[in-house]
Amino acid sequence: MNITTQIAEKVNPAIALSVILALSTISPVALADVQINERQQSDWRVMAGFGAYVFPEFDGAKDHRVLALPLLDITYKDRVYFNFFEGLGVKIIDTKAFTLKGGISYAFGREEDDHALFAGTEDIDNAAKLTLAAKYKIEGITSFVKVSKYLGATDGLQAEFGVQTRLLLGDKRSDPMLQLNVSVQYSNEDYMMGYFGIDSQQSFDSGLDGYTAEAGFSSVSAGATYIHPFSKRWATTVNLKYARMLGDAVDSPLVLEQNQISGGLFVTYTF
Repeated sequence: MNITTQIAEKVNPAIALSVILALSTISPVALADVQINERQQSDWRVMAGFGAYVFPEFDGAKDHRVLALPLLDITYKDRVYFNFFEGLGVKIIDTKAFTLKGGISYAFGREEDDHALFAGTEDIDNAAKLTLAAKYKIEGITSFVKVSKYLGATDGLQAEFGVQTRLLLGDKRSDPMLQLNVSVQYSNEDYMMGYFGIDSQQSFDSGLDGYTAEAGFSSVSAGATYIHPFSKRWATTVNLKYARMLGDAVDSPLVLEQNQISGGLFVTYTF
């Protein structure tokens, strides 16, 4: 695995923030669970952190990059939230067993000069993204579904289905915790053609063969997150994720590697 380390001024900000948004296996809720147990007087909770993340240069890349990245999660009355994972949102329904929430975030696209492979394939514009997510928990296992609609760019739609569990490595909620999850992602044709397809004009401009990427399951992934609290407020988080591209994404001329691995190390503080 060839790893290219980039200093901040040489890294496209869109790439850096896209990585932050992709860290869905690091749950701000889980971080809070293993740290502050007592009832807080303030309606506000803020979790901030910093760390490093290793990730593929793009979906389907062989090479990796290393970036230093911030983390931030702000919650008001455990109902309204803002974080780098989900953007700005609100919990519509919130019970011990079932949660339904909706939010809006910023989805970064792709530029032709991000990689030589994309020359002639046209830029994919940045766009707002609406997301509706539901979780159902029973006996320690949480099943979830998340549907995201892009408002612009490819105008694509994606849905993710999965299950996750948390394992306390001790007797108290403040002990270290391991979070495990597996999921599969479905992408509609607009999204698939935008990121993996090559139309006739793009084929002419790029010299690549034309390729039609149809709707279907585009990836399956498994992730593990280890959280080790050092106090009620300080914690270290280690994250590892493996994804395998599926369907028409695998055979796209814009994909060089089917297996995608990413991971990071972060230190966080909860106010």
